[in-house]
Amino acid sequence: MLKKMREHAASIMVVAIVSFIATIFFSWGMGNTQKSNQEKYIGKIGKEKIPLQQFYRQVEAEREKLRMTSEGQVIPQQIRMVPRQVWETEVSRILHREVFEDMALKGSAEEVFEHLKKNPPPGITQHPRFLTDSIFDTSKYVQFLSDPQSYEDPGLVQLEAYSREIVIPMENLKKLVEAGVFPARVEIEQEYRDGYDRAVFEYVKVAPSLFEVDSSEVSEGMIESYYQANPDSFSEESQAELYFVRFPKVATAEDENVYLRELRDIKKSIDDGESTFEEEAKRESDDESSAVNGGDLGWFKKGEMVPEFEEVAFSIAPGTISEPVKSAFGYHLILVEDKEEQDSVVKVKARHILRKIQPTAETLDSLEEFIDTMRKVMLEKGFFEAVAGDGKVNVDSTGLFKKGDMINGIGYLSGAYIFAFSDDEEAEKISERMENDHALFLLQVKRRTKKGVLPLADVRERIFWTLKDSLQSVKARSYLEKVHSILGSDDTLALLKDTDSLLTSGVSDTVSRKQYVPDVGYNNPAVAKAFSIPVGTVSKVIEADRAFYIVKPLWKDIIDSIPWRSDAIYRVTYSLIEQARKNVYMDWYINYRKKIDMEEKIDRFF
Repeated sequence: MLKKMREHAASIMVVAIVSFIATIFFSWGMGNTQKSNQEKYIGKIGKEKIPLQQFYRQVEAEREKLRMTSEGQVIPQQIRMVPRQVWETEVSRILHREVFEDMALKGSAEEVFEHLKKNPPPGITQHPRFLTDSIFDTSKYVQFLSDPQSYEDPGLVQLEAYSREIVIPMENLKKLVEAGVFPARVEIEQEYRDGYDRAVFEYVKVAPSLFEVDSSEVSEGMIESYYQANPDSFSEESQAELYFVRFPKVATAEDENVYLRELRDIKKSIDDGESTFEEEAKRESDDESSAVNGGDLGWFKKGEMVPEFEEVAFSIAPGTISEPVKSAFGYHLILVEDKEEQDSVVKVKARHILRKIQPTAETLDSLEEFIDTMRKVMLEKGFFEAVAGDGKVNVDSTGLFKKGDMINGIGYLSGAYIFAFSDDEEAEKISERMENDHALFLLQVKRRTKKGVLPLADVRERIFWTLKDSLQSVKARSYLEKVHSILGSDDTLALLKDTDSLLTSGVSDTVSRKQYVPDVGYNNPAVAKAFSIPVGTVSKVIEADRAFYIVKPLWKDIIDSIPWRSDAIYRVTYSLIEQARKNVYMDWYINYRKKIDMEEKIDRFF
């Protein structure tokens, strides 16, 4: 959205935070029992049922977030994991809520105030209201929190409730669970030694990828033997492929005119004194982040808004409301409240009312009616026959996919997995109308594959490359063992690369066990061996991180005694305590979770 829409007004930031909070802890909130008895459920946690359609929406939202943060480079396994992750988040929400209630861990008013005072929400620290000489002024923020009128802001009310009901109870619960956690003396000593023992060592390395393996070295008999010995490696879930027709949700020219007329009517109402800009923004604006604050965007300079918006905002006089302005986000009414110039930089203070350009209810109703009619024709004549001769409707196919995969050509579509993997074997059936945020669909099953071990023909190439990698490792180890056999204790490993192009060699800096060594890595078997054998000793061949090594320590400084009362030991102990606290809390949670009666049907629907 516009860059500055969420950077002004405390309530805007609070609402954004609360929206994020809701995603994590209040995914489906209260009132699940209000749903129809006919609604399907993904599972049950204790006595609370989780509605399927709401679960689907959350899964799709998380997958969309994953795509955005991964810039489109999403690993299929990540996509398949999302339903399970959403389920675990919901389990955590419900279980923690029960624990907080049973143990009466709700935060007091004083605790809430102290928490908000010490933890200002993101964005607040840059808000002009709380700045003094462009620096966040804690006293102004505390004064804001101390003012009862501040709590008339719905966003702050929700943030206060979140702190009282979730954050503070969680902190208090962790204190109770983690009380008395302290690492053993031997753990502290080992951690200290890993960080403070020092060594310099030579190394020589050989990578298996440097060794050629001819195709003839991987025989058919080897492939068949590997296949018979490792059936679990070739077990696959059932897959499905769908035919589909896609009907995009696209706004028509008439839809666009509807929003344009609405904004002109709103402007007339304001101009006639029937309402104010702030009132209309709160009621009518599609920009939720600024609507709660009457459309307030605060101050901004050129370059902080989209060009179409700022071209108008910087050209009209203060107190003026623009005609509707079209941008990539829709139509805007802009009210310029003030302008100022500092150091040759012009700034504008403005409000806006946004109308997003999207299909109207009438357009969507018409599209749904058309699709339902087409489905009836498909049921009578067939999937392909129904669209024959219609140049605007094309049948496409998804390719094979597993439950939870992104479906090519469709994306994430609630109900598609249930339809594709239904036990119903009627291959000619046509799906009900389905939709996501972007389009509506009709589906037909093209084919299904059964769950089980894939035929050898389908995995032969995969086995070939596995065996080839194994043979490369054998050759690499054998080669380095021959090198080892001719090494003397006085030979310099670091120079071996100069006489043998297959070898990588060098000498480390002065390092601890946990420090990274180029070409070697850190805290792996090769590094451990360099610290464990006497100076000047040449190690045997070691396998580490998919390569083979020989190491030779040149110098070592091993701690003789542990300075138990030093600051260094304190830091090591504190680090171990923090890690131990995480572990003990997780252990508590896992054990508590086992006591709760739960059932879920994720594998059925995803």
